[in-house]
Amino acid sequence: MMEWDLQINVWNVLSFAATGAVGIYAHIIARQRITEGALEQHKEQIAAALNGFGQRLVRVEEAGRHAPTHDHLGEMYQKLDLVNSKLSELVGKVGGLEGHLRLINEHLLDQR
Repeated sequence: MMEWDLQINVWNVLSFAATGAVGIYAHIIARQRITEGALEQHKEQIAAALNGFGQRLVRVEEAGRHAPTHDHLGEMYQKLDLVNSKLSELVGKVGGLEGHLRLINEHLLDQR
């Protein structure tokens, strides 16, 4: 009887070990499959996000070629300063003309 109990116990231990090994193997295989599936899904998401990125980059570079350089901006600022100074001169001259016209108007009104 003792021998029979020993055989049953050995069988139980071997069965438990085999079931555990199959469970671990199934876990490893499923994990790899999930990892590969997730990797493929991430690749598809990245490809979708980058879809047309090259074309957009080319458009940005093309627009950048037409953008003014630092030297161009300097020239524009110089021209704006020149226009500002000329406009200030004109404002002064128009103010002077306004004074003259007022005097002429007063003179004409006094002659009536």
